[in-house]
Amino acid sequence: MSGKLLSEELSGTDGSYSYKEFNEYGDVVFHKYEHEKSNGLKTEIYNIEYDNNRNKVRIETFDKGILIHERINIFNDRNLLTESLIINHENNIERKHLYEYNENEKLLEEKYLNSDGIETFAYYFEYDEEGRITKKGERTSTYNRYWTYEYY
Repeated sequence: MSGKLLSEELSGTDGSYSYKEFNEYGDVVFHKYEHEKSNGLKTEIYNIEYDNNRNKVRIETFDKGILIHERINIFNDRNLLTESLIINHENNIERKHLYEYNENEKLLEEKYLNSDGIETFAYYFEYDEEGRITKKGERTSTYNRYWTYEYY
């Protein structure tokens, strides 16, 4: 039997609850959830726009019919995500994500910038000559930690 996922439901003994519906590409388009931090039942609806290459170029998130935020994704001519803008309900940029790749189209760095353009967090990656990840790290202004990988 084969087919595409239509919905997913989770019920936890701790009172947590989640129900998701998916579009034909496997993206969540509807999410209803409740847990100890949600202050009651939340319902989010997502509008997703794609370009001709099936890249997600715009994602809007609504709660109770009100726009919470919008994410605009910018891709280069090789269909690699280079920038994401997170825009709040007042149409102001809350944060920006920048993506940098090597010549083999492997992700080197993902930077998170606040509304003032200051880096607040970053992931970074290194690869060996075969394209396997050898180092993965994360940093802020107060710490830097990383994982290293060896292969045989």
